[in-house]
Amino acid sequence: MKEPNSLTDSCISLPILQEILTRVATIENLLQSMSVNDIEANTENDLSDINWTASKTDLIELIYGLYANKVFNNGKVTIKSITQFFESALDVKLGNTSLRFQEILRRKESVAFLDQIRDSLETYISRIDERTYR
Repeated sequence: MKEPNSLTDSCISLPILQEILTRVATIENLLQSMSVNDIEANTENDLSDINWTASKTDLIELIYGLYANKVFNNGKVTIKSITQFFESALDVKLGNTSLRFQEILRRKESVAFLDQIRDSLETYISRIDERTYR
């Protein structure tokens, strides 16, 4: 099989490539528009000011979602380790996570929190796109 010689020879279509480049440019523009003071203020903030304000069940759903997606240590980590990481980082005690996960499994919409995150992110991206193309 012949190796592609250029981007136009590869599997990526030109419209998809243009969309990717547009999004990259959008992100670069947003980062450039942040003032140095904004960046310094964010890094100087005490991280102890960050608190988990959703439910513990929502955090457990997130943990299990990240575990299932193998985002830590290429999937070579336990739920217990990930849970301990989040408990430590967020100063939250989650208790019996397997019992709460069973509750999640019994819900009509078992991944309601992850669905909400996805919807919120899509809305956020749409707003950025709207500002970019005005």
